[in-house]
Amino acid sequence: LVARVIFLMYFVLTAGEWAIHRFLMHGKGLPGLLQPFTTSHVDHHLSVQQDMTLKKHEACEVYFSYFTTLGTFMALWEVTTLFGWLLGWTPMSPWAAIPSLFLALAHNAYWNKLHPDFHSAVDDSWSIYQGMPYIDALPTRNYIGDWLLECHVGHHAVGGVGNYNVVVPGFDHLVGTYYHRRVEDAAE
Repeated sequence: LVARVIFLMYFVLTAGEWAIHRFLMHGKGLPGLLQPFTTSHVDHHLSVQQDMTLKKHEACEVYFSYFTTLGTFMALWEVTTLFGWLLGWTPMSPWAAIPSLFLALAHNAYWNKLHPDFHSAVDDSWSIYQGMPYIDALPTRNYIGDWLLECHVGHHAVGGVGNYNVVVPGFDHLVGTYYHRRVEDAAE
């Protein structure tokens, strides 16, 4: 049971990260309330230079706020509860809420560590009152962190039409939006 819950939650998290990044952050013609998500992220892409640094340095372009943490938690909890119910598990039990909260906090902590690192944009003015802080102690300087950086560089290299998974890889591979940069591309 535990292995199924872990697999289910990882799948929900990788698919959710992909869908939010693909359709909300890169969405075109989104209605009123959703438009700021797209505008902010498109501004981020316009600010990224060839070396992945930012032309202008604004924390909102690289960090996720608590609003995002809450949205991640709610989406994980709701979808995991629904899938769990379909698999015959008791709905609305803490088995979905507690891991969903933990994963939402972990996802946003890693996003707020990796994404500023990717863009050399660590912002000391980002406050814990705004969102998960930059936690330097999180282990990201390793093979996985390097691979995630390469994936994110690929996301920007293809103009934001691939490599939507930033922290939780997997769904790009399943749906064919994974872009692997060739050696010639990386040298340019």
